[in-house]
Amino acid sequence: MEENFKRLLEDFKNYLISVNKTVKYVDYVRSIYNKSPQTVTDWLKKAVNMKQENGNDLPQDPIEFLLRCFDGHFANTTTISEKTKVNYRVGLKWLGRYVCGFNISSVNIQGINDFDFLACQLVASSAIFCTREVFEAVKSGKCGSGKYRGKNDYGSWYNCKFKRARVKELPNEKKEDVILDNNSRANFAIKQAVIEGLQKYGIHARKRQIFEGFEACHIWPDSCYEAEYHTSVANLVLIPREIAGLTDHCDAVVELLKYEAWKRFGFKIGNDEPQRPDNYKKLTWRNPEKNPYRKA
Repeated sequence: MEENFKRLLEDFKNYLISVNKTVKYVDYVRSIYNKSPQTVTDWLKKAVNMKQENGNDLPQDPIEFLLRCFDGHFANTTTISEKTKVNYRVGLKWLGRYVCGFNISSVNIQGINDFDFLACQLVASSAIFCTREVFEAVKSGKCGSGKYRGKNDYGSWYNCKFKRARVKELPNEKKEDVILDNNSRANFAIKQAVIEGLQKYGIHARKRQIFEGFEACHIWPDSCYEAEYHTSVANLVLIPREIAGLTDHCDAVVELLKYEAWKRFGFKIGNDEPQRPDNYKKLTWRNPEKNPYRKA
């Protein structure tokens, strides 16, 4: 666990740099961990696994839950100053956003008059991808779904055994050695792939309820009808339900996600390399730290 946490903090440091936040926050989090081993990782696990429900005393936002744990832990501590507590709290908040912040990032839309750019910024600031590490593991057959797991060049979670049913076709019907799906396999694949990525930090989030409000979207249009790409984890992204339709009806968003999949995973369909959108450098991504493979 200690080694996992050290690795997490190193990645967290890179994340803070990428979002122009002070790297000292890493030291505050590390200090909490040193004073009370296991405490922070336990908080993170609880926050990631937290079932978000209305009508109870738990906050819906996992980050708020994390901060409540912190406030309760240090409520009666008199050995550290209030200023230091504030710094601890802010550091932990940013760590929570990094690891388990599955809430839509706030976006400053004031002054944005270009709809395509606004649409792309909404998607970029809220999209959840799996990591390249998981994508490569699926390709090699080390990761995937049960009996279907197997080596394939597409990063297909179900080893190219499922594709989306078309109109008038029935889900679970077998057609030319491929099973038809209603998108449930694709939905499971991307959510489980993201969870697999969290486990490298020793955070075992087995409940996919943490993605409540998000929909699994295919990046390349109509690729869901091909078994090679239907459950390819590089061809899938989680988008908040309110804006998921942009991935089908906004060409700028489609081209943006194609390019992002290419830069994150080296994934594309066809021979042509996706082109970088004009406003790409102006976009703020939800998890730039998950994308160490992207060149500036």
